[in-house]
Amino acid sequence: MGHEQPTGENLTAHVGSLEQKLEKSQHVVTRRDLHEQLMNLYSAGNAPRKVAEHRKALIELEENDLLNLGYSEFQRSIMHQRLATLYQAVGDKLKAKRHKDAWSRAADGIQLFDAAQNQLWQLKGPNLGTYAESIALIKCALERGVSDNYQARIHRALGEIYHKCGKSTKATE
Repeated sequence: MGHEQPTGENLTAHVGSLEQKLEKSQHVVTRRDLHEQLMNLYSAGNAPRKVAEHRKALIELEENDLLNLGYSEFQRSIMHQRLATLYQAVGDKLKAKRHKDAWSRAADGIQLFDAAQNQLWQLKGPNLGTYAESIALIKCALERGVSDNYQARIHRALGEIYHKCGKSTKATE
């Protein structure tokens, strides 16, 4: 069952409630969740300054969290992935690439394949650069090892990409 987004006065009250919770919260995960919720609500409400304010706070939280040595490689890879997305959104391509590269070094095969598949689902029209990037992620996923179930999905996705790129002989391999 889906949740309806609050509107009008309900939205204002909801945002106010989230902002109050944020002010009171000292727990990093709770603060991260609240900043994400508020960023999404302000984005839907077309409030770019508030979106930027919460995005900046998310970046600070994630960067500080990376300094914590208690996280697993998997957890750190997710942090790098989130930071890459956040930096991309603020237009800092250098930091976005740095975190994307760190993510791809730490990610497991399934994460890499899922990221490649997400890229492809969001793709509209032919974009050889995105196809090449997805192919590289998928090949890396195979090298890192995935279950047999994922291997079949990976090979099917590679075939579809090569077919879309007009490389029919590669698609059948």
